[in-house]
Amino acid sequence: MLPVIISAALSGAQLGLGLSATENEAKMAKLRRENLTDSAKESFKINTKILLRKAEEQERSYVQSRMDTQVEAMEAESARRVEAGESGVGGNSVQGVLNDIKRQKGKIDVRNKVTYGNVIEGIKNTHTQQIHQMISAINGIPAVPTPDYLTPFVSAASSFATPDNLKALFPSKEN
Repeated sequence: MLPVIISAALSGAQLGLGLSATENEAKMAKLRRENLTDSAKESFKINTKILLRKAEEQERSYVQSRMDTQVEAMEAESARRVEAGESGVGGNSVQGVLNDIKRQKGKIDVRNKVTYGNVIEGIKNTHTQQIHQMISAINGIPAVPTPDYLTPFVSAASSFATPDNLKALFPSKEN
């Protein structure tokens, strides 16, 4: 009977170790999933900050471009007025030159505004792509497997259920 008790104790220990290993594997899988999810989210945050900086740079560039165009137009208008005054020309011809300066300034302003709008739309599109990449990365992370408790039980039971142990536990009534 002592060998049966020893065998039962060993099978119990095997079962305990098997269940512990199964629990640890499930915990590690869960931690891996959480780490991969956190990594995808952190990458998204960093990329978003980069895009925000690009948008701010574009806005500053656009504002500076508008200011530069305004200053150039004012300088050109002033220079043409001085030239007209020095040459004694006035009237419609001077007004035509001044209107042409305003038209050119307006044309440049519109071009800069369209370019700025296109760049900002590109940044927004990139941000949308990054959202989808983050979601895809998170969705691509393998699911945490359900712990397999059956295998340790079957393994422990099969190591315990030897013919000798079964005979000792369930003696036949023939003897």
